[in-house]
Amino acid sequence: MTVDDGLDAGRRRRSHLRLLAAYARLYLLWSFAGRTWTLTLVANRLVPPLIGLAVWRAALPGRTDIATYYVALMLVRLLVDSMEKYTFSPRVYEGVLADDLLQPRPVVLHVLGWNLGSRLYNLVVVTPVVVVAGLAMRTSVDVHLLLLALPAVVAAAALRFLFTYSVSMSAFWTQQAGSAVDATQLLIFLLGGEAVPLPLLPHAVRGWVAVMPLRYMVGFPAEVASGLATGRHIAAGLAAGVVWLAILLALNVAVYRAGIRRFTAVGG
Repeated sequence: MTVDDGLDAGRRRRSHLRLLAAYARLYLLWSFAGRTWTLTLVANRLVPPLIGLAVWRAALPGRTDIATYYVALMLVRLLVDSMEKYTFSPRVYEGVLADDLLQPRPVVLHVLGWNLGSRLYNLVVVTPVVVVAGLAMRTSVDVHLLLLALPAVVAAAALRFLFTYSVSMSAFWTQQAGSAVDATQLLIFLLGGEAVPLPLLPHAVRGWVAVMPLRYMVGFPAEVASGLATGRHIAAGLAAGVVWLAILLALNVAVYRAGIRRFTAVGG
């Protein structure tokens, strides 16, 4: 590679990053403009953790760590939320993806930009709700645990994006991509730590769930923030998240390439 090639590659990367930031900013502004729909979506995401909080507080009175877990889960759930069944699958069905493929930028920039914008909106809207819920539940907050939870949140957000994006690409082969995404979201709810925190699962089940990627997409960061995961379990969880990131990234690339070949072959 020559010096000029390196400079061109650097300019392309900077251009892509600026475009990604522009997409994120566009979705953020659009979300504030369309308050009714976006607020309804956020409210729907908050309901399951609130129900879980009520159920487990009644079942295990005095467990402040469980209350902290579900308060943290409210924020984590919205920080890792992915909407690719709305932002990617329809582009395949409507043929808009053909135009995207002609643009001098990776298709993923548009999808990822809208994903980041939605999460920024969630952060702005939900943080006050989480603070109020934490004060109302008298949850204890350890700043050290919150800092430890940050890399887990970042890994969870990346995992959830890659996972949901990969499932949304079933739109290349079927008209039911939305249903496929909904089915996987149900699995994440049941086995990812939303319905039941991993430490409360029966020991025989806990081991299986711990090695699956679903836990690291939502439940694990809340476990760290609440103190349910400590010491070597945090290190093991972060390592597992990195391994699953590599696996899902490879899967995502493979599915996208196969899908694009099919999309162009059928005249998309």
